[in-house]
Amino acid sequence: MAVASSTRVSSLAHCKREILALCSLLAVSSFLVSQDSRGFQMNSEEHSGEPGRRLALVIGNKDYPWRPLINPVNDATDVAAALEQAGFKGNVQKVFNASHDAMKRAVRDFVASVRPGDFAFVYYSGHGVELKGINYLLPVDIPANASADEVEDDAVSAQRIASDLDDRGAAVKVIVLDACRDNPIKASRSTGGGLAPMEGLGSLIVFATEAGRTASDNSSSRNGLFTQYLLKALSAKGVALDDAVRDVSRQMAQDTNRRQVPAIYGLLERPVYLFTGPVTVNVAPAPLAPDPALEAWNTIKDSHNPQDFDDFASAFPQSPYATSARLIANRLRREATASSQPSRANPADTQSGTGAAAYPQDPYGTSARLAGDRLRRESTTRAAASSAPSSIAGDWHGWLNVNVKTLRVVMHIAAAPDGALTATLDSPDQGMFGVPVTSAAMMNSKLTLTVDSLPMHPTYEGTVKPDGSGIDGTWTQGQRYTLNFTR
Repeated sequence: MAVASSTRVSSLAHCKREILALCSLLAVSSFLVSQDSRGFQMNSEEHSGEPGRRLALVIGNKDYPWRPLINPVNDATDVAAALEQAGFKGNVQKVFNASHDAMKRAVRDFVASVRPGDFAFVYYSGHGVELKGINYLLPVDIPANASADEVEDDAVSAQRIASDLDDRGAAVKVIVLDACRDNPIKASRSTGGGLAPMEGLGSLIVFATEAGRTASDNSSSRNGLFTQYLLKALSAKGVALDDAVRDVSRQMAQDTNRRQVPAIYGLLERPVYLFTGPVTVNVAPAPLAPDPALEAWNTIKDSHNPQDFDDFASAFPQSPYATSARLIANRLRREATASSQPSRANPADTQSGTGAAAYPQDPYGTSARLAGDRLRRESTTRAAASSAPSSIAGDWHGWLNVNVKTLRVVMHIAAAPDGALTATLDSPDQGMFGVPVTSAAMMNSKLTLTVDSLPMHPTYEGTVKPDGSGIDGTWTQGQRYTLNFTR
C-alpha cells in the first residue's frame, strides 16, 4: 500500500512538471497566435472562443421629436445584416424607433433568451445620456424635459444589460453603443457630455467615442461615422473581434486627427472570431474636410522662391508649417546672397583647386581640410548604409528556441530602391504565414524589427555576419530568446 501511494505521488509530481513546462511554452508561443488584421492566414475555427449560440439585439432609434437623428435605423439595419452573415443568422432581434415600453420589452426578452455559454451581442444607435454614473439608452418617446426619475424609469440602463447577461451565464458579452453622446435632455446636463466608462471581465464594451466627447452622426452618409468603420470590422475574416475593434479605434484616431476615437472597455477572456479564413481588415478612411493650409503647403513646399514661403506664413500664421515656411524663406535668401558673392573657401572641396587646396595659407584652411575629411567619411558611411538593405533582401530561415522546443521561423525581407525595408514573418510549424513587420531597419550590420501586431509588441535585434550568410540575434517578447537566421 505504501509503495502504491509513493508511486502515485511520484507520478503526480512528474505530471505537474510536464504541465508547468507546457504552460510556459504556450505563454511564449503567443508569437505564433497573432490576430493581426493585415493579411496572414490562421485556423481560427480551433480558437472560436465561444461554444454556445450566437444571439444579438440590435436597436436603432432616430425619431426623437425634440432632436431627430439621421442614421441610427440605417446603422442598426446594416449591423444586423453583418451579424447575420457572421454566424448569428436567425438569432438577431431588431428594434427600430422603440418607445420605452417596446425597448424595455425587447431587452427583457433578449436577456431571457440567453443561456449559459452563449455569445450575446448588443448594438445600440441613438441618443444616450449618463446620469449618476449610469449610462442610459433613450427611447424615442422620452420627453426633452425628462426628469432624472423619468430617465431612470423609462430609459434602459446599459450597465443593467451587462449585469443581466452576466447573471444569465453568457460566456461572451459584446455591447456596442453608437450614441450621440451630448446628453441632450435636461435631467442629465449637469453631468457633462458623453457616457461613463464601463468595465467587465468576459465583456467587450465599445463606445463610439471617448468619454466626454460626442460622436458624429455623419449626416452626409448612410451610416454614422463609427458604424461606418465598425461594419468593416464585423466582416473581417480570421481576426479576433477585440483586435478588429481596436484596429477600428486606431484607424479612426488617425483618419479624424483624433476628433473621434472609439473607447474600448472590458476584457474578453479568450479570442472570439466572427469568421474564419484569411484576415482582410483594411478599414476605409472616412473623407475629411479639405485643409486649405495643407493644400497650399503641398503647392509651395518645393519652391525655390522665398516669397512663396513668406506669403504662406502670412496667409496661414496658425498652421504647423508656418514656422518652417519662415525658416525656409530665410535660408533661401542666405543661399541667394552667398551665391552672388565670390567664394573664398569651400571646405568640402579639396580636389578641384578651390577651398583648402587653393588657399593653403587661408586662416580657414585647417577647418576646410577637417570639414572635407568629415564630409568624405559621411559620404562613405551613407554609401555603405544605402547598400546594406539590398544585401539583406531575401528569405531567411531561423529557429526560435522556446524553453524545451525549437520553432521554425521564416523571415522575408524586401528592399525598395530608396533603401526602405519591408518584412513579413512565417511560422510554418503553426500554419501561420505573412505576419507583417511594423518596422524594419538596417544600420551597418545591425538589423532591428518591431512587430506591433503580436502580443506584447515583440522586437528582434540581430547582427549580420560579415560574409552575409547569417544573422545572429535575440527575439524579445516579455523574455529574451535566441533567434538565429541563415539564408
